Amino acid sequence: MDDIDKVWHKISELINVPLDQIKTHIIPVKDLYIICDHTRTILMAITDGALPSNVGGGGNIRNILRRVFAILKKNNWWDKIGGV
Repeated sequence: MDDIDKVWHKISELINVPLDQIKTHIIPVKDLYIICDHTRTILMAITDGALPSNVGGGGNIRNILRRVFAILKKNNWWDKIGGV
């Protein structure tokens, strides 16, 4: 898809539901799937012996972990799980 906004609008028209209502329900689910996938990726990498660091593949793990934390904070889920 070239234009995600066009897709959102098309979905809204097809199911006859306001766009803001669709986004309100779908975006948190999308974020949850991202967190699950990223957490699985980090778990597999650490199991294979990699650790988060500032260089090489460890930097990728660190960036993935930071993205998970950012999504948790964006949705106010960080506070609900006892994050600092």
